[in-house]
Parts: sequence; C-alpha cells; structure tokens
Amino acid sequence: MLLISHRGNLYGPSSEENNPATIEHTLSKGFHAEIDLWVDRTQDSIKIMSGHDHAQYVVDLDWLTKRQNQLWIHAKSLSTLEWFLEDDRDWQLFWHQEDDFTITTTGHIWTYPNKQVGSSSIIVAQNLEDTTFYSEKSIYGLCSDFVGNI
Repeated sequence: MLLISHRGNLYGPSSEENNPATIEHTLSKGFHAEIDLWVDRTQDSIKIMSGHDHAQYVVDLDWLTKRQNQLWIHAKSLSTLEWFLEDDRDWQLFWHQEDDFTITTTGHIWTYPNKQVGSSSIIVAQNLEDTTFYSEKSIYGLCSDFVGNI
C-alpha cells in the first residue's frame, strides 16, 4: 500500500504543512505527499503557490517536476486544474471538495474519509485510529497526517 503524507505531515497536523521544505523532508523519508497548489497566471507568467485555504508558499516548477512521481497535486482552483491538465507532464492530479470520490489523472479513486473503498482507492484517513483501520484494507494508498506512525 502506498503511504501518502497529507500536506507533508508525518505525525499529525502542523503549521508547516504545504511548506516546500516540509514536503521535501517527507519525500526524503520515502513517503509520497499530497500538496495543495494554486496557479496564478497572467499573459506573461505563471506563479505556482502551495497552501490549503490560500496561496502561501512560492513553489518552483522545476522543483515540482523533479518530484512529480512522489507528489499528488490537489488543485485548489479551476485555473490551477486547467493549467496542470494543459501542461505536457504526467502529473498525479485531482480536484475535490467534499465529494465521496474523485478520479485522479492516474485513474485512482481519491476517497473522502469513511466512504466505501476498493482496490484502486486512495483513502484519506483523518486521525491516527483511521490509519490502523484502513491499513488493514486492500486499497491502493492511504493519505494521512499520521503516515509516520504506520
């Protein structure tokens, strides 16, 4: 089962989530990471930022590209989703809010907490107890703030 850190967190929610330095640390430990991204584009440039509720940290496109196989990008706006879909790289990308399920660009089922799961599901586990419950299921991946405890 693939273990995906939720916003770079390993042992619980952190004020440093979505910080590229936090994500880098998480990736160096061998985990994948879900990262919330925003794209602001003008006629002459694009600016990629990470952050959950708003754009907070500048993210370098080369940094993203080098790590694209370990990153699961949660597009936080329509313009972000469109930009990544138009780009020619093979991003692991999805958009959702409170949908029970959404399909990623890699064909996996990003699954909201406490919903039905299948073998291609990536389930979001919101607390430490859920990580134990879901780690015993036959699923593709588990995304949690607590992957360091597994």
